Amino acid sequence: MAVKEGNEELLEQANAFIDTFNDEGGMYEQLAETWDELLLEELGRYGLEFYINE
Repeated sequence: MAVKEGNEELLEQANAFIDTFNDEGGMYEQLAETWDELLLEELGRYGLEFYINE
């Protein structure tokens, strides 16, 4: 994400949002709940090994 130089307010908001990614219930957890199983299933069909959080 790019933030125009000098836009400290937006930069602080973006950084605060990014800081929540690994929180319980954060973005990574929400995405994992939605997509991990599908990714493993779909990539496995092609013989691709795919590791999630290992």
